[in-house]
Amino acid sequence: MLCGAAGEADAQTSPALLDYPQNHLPWFTIESEHFLVHYQEGSEAGAVSVLNAAEKVYDPITGLYQFEPDGKLSIVIRDREDYSNGAAFFFDNKIEIWLPALDTPFRGTHSWIENVVAHELTHMIQLGVSMKRSRHLPAIYFQWLSYENVRRPDVLYGFPNGLITLPSSATSVPAWFAEGTAQYIRQSISHDSWDSHRDMLLRTRILDGSELGLTEMAVFSSKNSLERELVYNQGYSFVKYLTETFGDRIVAEISRESSSAGLNNFHNAIENTTGIQAGNLYRDWLNRKRSEYRKQLQGMTLTEPDIVENDGFLNFYPQFSGVDGRLAYLTNRGRDFSRTALVLRDGDRLIYVDDSGDPDNEESTSTPPARHGVASPFSIDYIGNRFSFSPDGERIVYSRAEKNRFGEQYQDLYLFNIENESTRQITFDQRIQDPVWHPEGNRIAAVKQSAGTQNLVLLNTDGSEIRTLTRYSDFETVYTPVWHPDGSTIYFSAADEGSKNLFRIREPFDRAEPVLVNEEIDIRDPWVDADGEYLYFSADINGIFNIYRLNLADATSEQLTNVPGGAFMPHVYNNTLYFSGYRSNGYNISSLPLRNSVPADTDDLLPRVRTGQKLFTASNRAATDEPTAVPVIDKRPYEQTTTGLSVFPVVRFDNYTKLKGSNRTLLTEGEFGRLGENLARDIKLGVYLSSRDVTERLSLFAGALIGPGSIPADGVSGFFSPNRINNLDRDLFLIAEHRGLPFIRRSWSPTISLELYNLKRNVRDGLLIEEFPCTSCLPAERGIDIRYSVWEASLWFKSKLNRWSVAELGVTYSPYSVQTDGFFSNEFNEFIPGSTSEYFRATTYTASYTASLFEPYRHSDIAPKGLGGTVAYRLQPGNLLSNFELDDGILSPVYEKTVNQSVELKGRYGFGISGLTTALIQGRAFTYLNSPSDFFYLDYTGGLAGMRSYPYFAIGGQTTAFLTGSLIFPLRTGIFAQAGANTIDKVFLRLFAESGNGWGGPLNIGNRLKSGAGGELRVAFNRNYIFPMKLFINGSYGFDRFEIEFPSEFISTDTGNRSQYGGEFLFYIGLTFDFDSL
Repeated sequence: MLCGAAGEADAQTSPALLDYPQNHLPWFTIESEHFLVHYQEGSEAGAVSVLNAAEKVYDPITGLYQFEPDGKLSIVIRDREDYSNGAAFFFDNKIEIWLPALDTPFRGTHSWIENVVAHELTHMIQLGVSMKRSRHLPAIYFQWLSYENVRRPDVLYGFPNGLITLPSSATSVPAWFAEGTAQYIRQSISHDSWDSHRDMLLRTRILDGSELGLTEMAVFSSKNSLERELVYNQGYSFVKYLTETFGDRIVAEISRESSSAGLNNFHNAIENTTGIQAGNLYRDWLNRKRSEYRKQLQGMTLTEPDIVENDGFLNFYPQFSGVDGRLAYLTNRGRDFSRTALVLRDGDRLIYVDDSGDPDNEESTSTPPARHGVASPFSIDYIGNRFSFSPDGERIVYSRAEKNRFGEQYQDLYLFNIENESTRQITFDQRIQDPVWHPEGNRIAAVKQSAGTQNLVLLNTDGSEIRTLTRYSDFETVYTPVWHPDGSTIYFSAADEGSKNLFRIREPFDRAEPVLVNEEIDIRDPWVDADGEYLYFSADINGIFNIYRLNLADATSEQLTNVPGGAFMPHVYNNTLYFSGYRSNGYNISSLPLRNSVPADTDDLLPRVRTGQKLFTASNRAATDEPTAVPVIDKRPYEQTTTGLSVFPVVRFDNYTKLKGSNRTLLTEGEFGRLGENLARDIKLGVYLSSRDVTERLSLFAGALIGPGSIPADGVSGFFSPNRINNLDRDLFLIAEHRGLPFIRRSWSPTISLELYNLKRNVRDGLLIEEFPCTSCLPAERGIDIRYSVWEASLWFKSKLNRWSVAELGVTYSPYSVQTDGFFSNEFNEFIPGSTSEYFRATTYTASYTASLFEPYRHSDIAPKGLGGTVAYRLQPGNLLSNFELDDGILSPVYEKTVNQSVELKGRYGFGISGLTTALIQGRAFTYLNSPSDFFYLDYTGGLAGMRSYPYFAIGGQTTAFLTGSLIFPLRTGIFAQAGANTIDKVFLRLFAESGNGWGGPLNIGNRLKSGAGGELRVAFNRNYIFPMKLFINGSYGFDRFEIEFPSEFISTDTGNRSQYGGEFLFYIGLTFDFDSL
């Protein structure tokens, strides 16, 4: 299509794709032989540690793979949110690392900086070895477009009814191998290790036969958070098996083999390297682990706890209020991902605690509480740490992360009043978590984080007078403090280089002391009973986490559970032990009467002071000690560092002219020569180009596609002539974005986007004229080639207001022109020069608001649940060519001036019906606030982007609206079948009915609603293990038949000036990265 309704300049940025600028702090850089580390003010200590850690492992990792990057790697330090992660951008020579230490229920505790640096660097090197071509050519795109036959006089071709884009990646490495090698690193590096948590996940899955299959663990698609972790988990164990069987270098050899051209199934790379089929190796590994785990549990007398809460796979920190016996805990019940909520169980009622329901804290739509059959629509989301009841049981103190004025998202403390369900924030931007109420109710102990290091603090219940009790400064981590009932001692767990151990700090809180310390054992989750007699905790003494208790008077200990999975987070109420138990389906809340405890040998757990024992000495530091000094290192203000230029070659068959007829007809009739002429005319060759500043402040994205056969050429020299090349069909664009205005240092500081677009289309014999070659001759008709050129230049200001909404302001300048080629006139016997006329020029001012509150779950890509939409207002003063008038012998264009105003609303609402069946309601409404009368300005709402039971240009007017209701249900899920470079995931069917119309304007299709129905097959698969592909095949039928009378120059497939629509089947096909075309 050359142009649709004039000036539909519309950014509609998804909130998930726009970040807060966080431009209130300057950036700095430090440099070493192999790395550039970029960080913001306040993160220097972390940057230095990252740089040192990276240089230490650089040679061992690159030596294993015999590969080095083509330049220095940039490492970007992130510390503007209480979030732990690392990311390797292997096409960009860039790593990102978040400073806060990882504390996940799926893995043990490790030295975070060393661990994440080695992990991400391994990704960079291993995937670098696996590339089939230069990292500057990440993917090649093959594209195909087809169009409807119905079109308008000012439009060269119809709206798209087929869109296929097929990428070919430079890498083809399954997720299990990429993540497995990154955790394994190499044999001589132990920053990460196979810990008891990892073993627990794998043991429980293998023993009940629910492990992931080899192809299933190749991708992350359609998995919940636990299953995604199993990709890491099983991949790590399988990689360890491969190295133990074939040696350390096998990972490098397999990686290098996968870079072979044409090798897209990774199983072949494994077989070519090892000589054994990948499936056979996988089964051997699985059988060995199953045998090993059966032996581990053989002869054990297992305890059988009762299950209190089993909905969801994350159920943590069970606690009872001491007064009324209400149970509270964290849970992700009803969700596929790791976002947990704090709930309160009062008898048989399950109350979701409320924080006034501020949607700013929703990454996407919350699961509605009514879906769980609960009694109250209140919840606190984004709670991941321990909370505490007040001594009187009337309030709960907890922590959660919330955006501040700079867009930073830090943990702070909140008080929830149970009686009136009100919430009050008591700390601001303090990065405090794990609160616990003093037995007298006047103080709160908690954990405070700064620059990657955690310390124990004490504060008043109104958030004032925060006192630091420990003074750690070398990335030590502190967890889950708990008071002794006498109020004089705080017990807590801590770690610096490895596993957690237990410590205490006693009044006057000037010295931390070890309680249970062993470098080989993980000891965590302290809790003291109401009488102060026992210290309960969880430990992996025999490789499996169980609950123990230590008698604080005589230091004797008992084992209270003996489970095959794991037991964590103990709490005792009414002589019953409550804890978070782990089984193959995740963490549940369990209970067990306090009887039949098992005597335990804990001599190795008791504190031992060893010379130079870093954990002990580090944990012994208190607030009176001096912090560790940051090493002096040269730093400089950050200067723009880019990712380099990424080039994406594109081959596009843009089938809009069909000079020799329908491609499908020519193919079926064997007219391959004429088919070749069509393809040669409509093929476009080009590239997409991308480059970014490594801090993501500036990004550039551009593209150029040229149709080399769109203009005939006279010989080789004519083919390459500059004038011809300039006039070829082309699609050009340039998008430059800068995150945040420097003089606005707030979260809403807009991203500035400058966008340029140009389309040029040639029409052979696009203008027909009559000439009289002689005075007695009949008129002869001749065609003149014409050329359309559309330019648009836009400036956008996009402000992310919160996690789920974006506001945008934009201005777009749009000049459209048509050019005629010169020709020799037989009538006048002279050359008539070509001319160019501007047929439309407008400036469009747009204000829009977009909200996206969709529930994240495993099938949200194919059957969305939640609510989202956009409302936009546009003001468009413009000039449209009306006719020509003769002025002093010269034809001059006459323009019709208009000032159009319009409002558009579109949205979707999806909700579950039963099981995996989902209902989806989507629609769009548009209206002009004035009444433009020209066809050019009409809005259209049919076709692929609207009512699919009618062509795009069939449903139009000054006001349009449509509504579609769909049922989406699975035909098959969990397929995970490999077909070449593709991993088939799932197949769904969408059945829909729709109704809509267009009112006003010259199209005059009548006021009665038009209706239709159809079906759509949806297939989700992964290509090259990394591209999430979406294939749909849609058929629809319009129930209402109607005719439209057009001006004589209107072009359609029907003869005459009348066209009939409805009562026919229409088909659409698409292969893209998203099913949503709205």
